[in-house]
Amino acid sequence: MDELPELPQTISFEELYGNGEVTVGDYSDISELVATACQIVFGRELTTHELIELIAAPGGSTLTVDTDPEGESIGLRLTYRYFDGTHEYDFYVDGNSGTKVVEFVNIKNVVTAPKYLQTLILAKQVESFQRFGLDEIRLFAEGYPNHPNGIIGYYVWPLLGFNMSVDGFAPRLVAEGFEDVEDTLDLFSRADGPEWWEANGSEREAVFYLDPELPCIEAMFSYLEERGLLDVDKEDVTPQGTDEQNRNSSNRPT
Repeated sequence: MDELPELPQTISFEELYGNGEVTVGDYSDISELVATACQIVFGRELTTHELIELIAAPGGSTLTVDTDPEGESIGLRLTYRYFDGTHEYDFYVDGNSGTKVVEFVNIKNVVTAPKYLQTLILAKQVESFQRFGLDEIRLFAEGYPNHPNGIIGYYVWPLLGFNMSVDGFAPRLVAEGFEDVEDTLDLFSRADGPEWWEANGSEREAVFYLDPELPCIEAMFSYLEERGLLDVDKEDVTPQGTDEQNRNSSNRPT
């Protein structure tokens, strides 16, 4: 990537989504496979414009579309001036459960990125994933306390509503006053729970259930609200700005 300019400490939703158009790489040579994969995952073909909407691509970003050789999954790769490398997302149907999944394969920010950049993008993506009928987000939350490279995904993703098991921690949790903890959502809802996990937790698989009746949405909404990033009702999980403003953002090509 080119050398990054001096970055602001924070960025608004309007700046993020109203600053330039999204560039989409040519995928005409795999268009039939992409169409087949969309039928499997979404029940219909998606236009290029809809793929941009699906991933909630920020203005000025570049989107690459890919698929597996059998046309059963869709890979979207998003490059943005504030990203460290490329963000990678795979969309597929779980062969065992039939669950429609988006897996965050590689999601990282540069250390100097504007504060809450990924949080704003995630909030917009959650709204979009729901609208396109997906069931859950999956990822591997990396890191552990005192990681030499400062990786703390194991702690940050649960703050944003992602749920993880607490397998292997039950004896220590009980010994320190946390009885009958079911998972990280449960732990993070308790006094001093987030602090305990930050000091003692570990990396593991994480899931965000997109069903609004389940607690992931509520947890994310609380996080956004506490930090002043959300200015709408929780039933419409869209950060700063009205739906009309979002639809009219200049990165949405006609």
